[in-house]
Amino acid sequence: MIDFPASPTTGQLFNASNGVTYRWNGTVWLSEPSLGTGYGPTGDVSAIGTGIALAANTWTTLGNTTIISGNLGGWLSAGRYTPPAGRYYLSGTFFGYSTAGNMQIIVGFRKNGVRIGAEPVVMAASGSSWEQAFVDVTVDANGSDWFDFQANVSLANTAGGSFFTAFPVVGAKGPPGDKGQPGVPASSNGWRQIARVVPTAGQVNVDLTSIPIDINDLELRFDVTPQTNGAYLYMGLYNGSGVLDTSNSYVSMNQYSYSSAAAASAVVTYPTPSSTVFTFMLNAAANGVSTTYSIQGDVRFNNIRDASRYKYWRSSVVHVEESNNYYYLLNLGGAIAVAMAIGGVRLYWSSGNFKAGGAVTLWGSP
Repeated sequence: MIDFPASPTTGQLFNASNGVTYRWNGTVWLSEPSLGTGYGPTGDVSAIGTGIALAANTWTTLGNTTIISGNLGGWLSAGRYTPPAGRYYLSGTFFGYSTAGNMQIIVGFRKNGVRIGAEPVVMAASGSSWEQAFVDVTVDANGSDWFDFQANVSLANTAGGSFFTAFPVVGAKGPPGDKGQPGVPASSNGWRQIARVVPTAGQVNVDLTSIPIDINDLELRFDVTPQTNGAYLYMGLYNGSGVLDTSNSYVSMNQYSYSSAAAASAVVTYPTPSSTVFTFMLNAAANGVSTTYSIQGDVRFNNIRDASRYKYWRSSVVHVEESNNYYYLLNLGGAIAVAMAIGGVRLYWSSGNFKAGGAVTLWGSP
């Protein structure tokens, strides 16, 4: 269970124990975008600050409010850098001058409010002669540790600016797309695994909602078993605001055959009227999933970011029905008659919960 902070403020970030960063949007905690497990850099950010005016002989945290690159998880906010757990390289530069005279500049980093590393000192000549002080340091972070970059000047500066850079030095990989769909060269596609969940015994829902911001197409793959024999596997969709859509807007078209059907026999079609969920099997009695075996399949979604269009999907599924006598093969098409972006997917059962084992994975492509 995640213990979220009480009374959060809008925009507040929280690094949870599960490794996910959440942001409070004023109503609910939403997971921040990430590049997915095994991809990096994670915690990388480059930012600048301009028009900085410092009081004399006072250590001041530099805001560096303009993000140049990175910061997908909002790790740098209001001058504080709070990265995921790991080891990071930090660098900071302050530059400026004072028309009041020769101005000494000192810079340094703090960790959780305590100064760390060296504190380089430079002297800016009187007048409009710019000078800069640079400092760098390698740090370890536990996921809740925060760091800030500070400067101290001997005279109130006339003008000033700053740079801040951070990136991981352990576990970083190349750009997204270095992993593709199995059997397809990475140079041919940008597909990568976003998440993988192995259900535990009694798990109620499998929610996959941390979709990186660069992803536009999704493929969901599953191999799961119900605790209750004959249960149906359901799917619901989260909208772009992170809210599960439970409106009576899901429709589906199912075509199926079974293992003992005669050769060249007709494929049976079952259209399904509007529902509050999408069902991965025949909408008929005695055709649910066996608790002895599993249901395995995939679902493909295109153009998930476009909130002006209805969302359609295609799916293929194989499962053993509840009497353990037949294998069913289903080709399904579905839609939600709501113009929306897709912000996540939920899988759950019509009755009972998940049996332990199997897996649910989510893949994505820019």
